[in-house]
Amino acid sequence: MILLDDQHIIVTYHEDEKCLDYMWKDFVPSILLRERLEKVIKWIEEYKAEALINNLKHVGAVSKEDQMWIAKVFSPALVNAKLKYSVIVLPTSIFGKLANEEVERNIGSNSIITKHFNDSKKALEWIADMQKS
Repeated sequence: MILLDDQHIIVTYHEDEKCLDYMWKDFVPSILLRERLEKVIKWIEEYKAEALINNLKHVGAVSKEDQMWIAKVFSPALVNAKLKYSVIVLPTSIFGKLANEEVERNIGSNSIITKHFNDSKKALEWIADMQKS
């Protein structure tokens, strides 16, 4: 079920896997990035999602301030929402890769099992397998 589809992001909920899946389409201004990710948190809570696919394949540069916000605000909110699994679909641009690496360095460890993939189909399959075990 598609929850949001605009020029910057598409957010989908996969009911069978209890998984929220978001994909950035291009560069996102700071205010919209934070606004969209706050909606993602609300949907995780509303649907009691157990998994999240962070599809960063097309993400561009992310400011240092937004990287820190993701690490220090968004990530702890995912833990508080009792998320079990998080998948990162790796960015293809060098700017996206650098931003993702910086965010992951600043998050540190938490209770969410995290895995990296190059495409969201394999990510969803992994989540389904994890939930069976």
